[in-house]
Amino acid sequence: MRSATARCCFAFALLAHAARGAELVEVVKTVEPSVVRIDTDSGHGSGVIVGEDGLVITNYHVIEGARDVSVQLREGKKFAATGYLVIEPTHDLALIKVKGLPSGRLLSLARDLPQVGEKVAAFGNPHGFSFSTSEGIVSAVRDGKDTQKAVGEATYRAMGFAMDATWVQTTAAISGGNSGGPLVNMNSELLGLNTWGDDSGQQLNFAISVRDIKQVLAKVTSTTPVQHFNTLPNARSVASISLTPDDATFQLKLPTGRVFTFDVFDTRSTRNLLASREGVAGAVVIAHPNGAVFAAAEHQGGVLHGLTMAQYDNEKPMVRATYANGRRHGILKTYDEAGDPILFSQYFEGRRTGFTALFGEQLELVAQYKADKLEYLQLMSDATPLEGFAGEEAALKHPKAKQLLARLETLDAELKKNEVLFRKQVKEFELDRRRELAAKLAPEKRARAAERSRQRKEANNAAIEAIRRRANGGR
Repeated sequence: MRSATARCCFAFALLAHAARGAELVEVVKTVEPSVVRIDTDSGHGSGVIVGEDGLVITNYHVIEGARDVSVQLREGKKFAATGYLVIEPTHDLALIKVKGLPSGRLLSLARDLPQVGEKVAAFGNPHGFSFSTSEGIVSAVRDGKDTQKAVGEATYRAMGFAMDATWVQTTAAISGGNSGGPLVNMNSELLGLNTWGDDSGQQLNFAISVRDIKQVLAKVTSTTPVQHFNTLPNARSVASISLTPDDATFQLKLPTGRVFTFDVFDTRSTRNLLASREGVAGAVVIAHPNGAVFAAAEHQGGVLHGLTMAQYDNEKPMVRATYANGRRHGILKTYDEAGDPILFSQYFEGRRTGFTALFGEQLELVAQYKADKLEYLQLMSDATPLEGFAGEEAALKHPKAKQLLARLETLDAELKKNEVLFRKQVKEFELDRRRELAAKLAPEKRARAAERSRQRKEANNAAIEAIRRRANGGR
């Protein structure tokens, strides 16, 4: 039986847990009316009301490159944003003006930076799950130099953040769509805006601090003009990059929230792999006139299905692709004669879906597609992001992006010519296989037919004999 002391401690624990839950519930009730969902012509994010005259603050990358912006309140009401007053790309902050927002919803700002260990709550619209809340603690408060030291100079530089930015590191969970949403303390005061997360670890999330927010708000006066969103610069990448020590792999997080990860192309000879396909059921090995292996293609009934590979005369890889029912399905890679990568693409049921990477002397482009539609294009200088564009229309207005998209289409046209060859070879192979099988089975087929004919004749004769006997009275 429990002692009185043990029962008392257990009761206090229950009360503490209930108090904590009640505390967070009250914070949510207080803060949610100030939180908005921000929708643009290129995506969505979050924001928070900080002024009675329709002022909403958010991350700059939420509205970056946008031309149409609207906000939605928790109860579902939507309002058009008329423009922006201040943008601070190096601190990832933007102050926008929204027409018709109801009064009495502005969120109070905390006086200063939070203490490490302080309980916090993050609000926003992660992955479209509108008006979600998560909780955590403040793990650290860092300046730009400290943050750069932790994530690496290349990553911090690629994100475009200033050294004098102040970051509140927190364990409160955030995802794509949380950007621009408020991080608050248990007094329902704004501590910062949820901005980015480091995917290399767990619960490494960062909010641009209230100190930086106050500096933006201080720039607004009664004469500050509201500028139309079409005057915003074209979207720049706020990608986060992770490089391995040998630079063999890296991760690029696009502003869409998708993370592009791949190993630098394996340039080892495909000779053994190609040769290993000889004699494999469902695989066709295509050879040069001199007998050297050129390509191998898996198929089903004469239709490309599975892995297709080809190599140059010097046995360097040329192409590696997967198919399903005759259509590209999975990853496609091409190489030059030196074995260096040219193209990486992902496909689903014949349509470019996922990532495409284009190489020259180095990585030049990473694009995100869905059903052949360009969703985002990121110009690259090897491992450094340059300009980014939300959609094909925006990309085609940029000379370099337009040039690379044209090159991508030229490469695709060449690939399709090779596919015609592969398909022809596979179909001819399957027809030859069927002819050989038919020829091999012909004698057996004829013998089975003769046996069936003999059995039918015997059955007919037996039936006729039975009729004759009955007609003769059984004699």
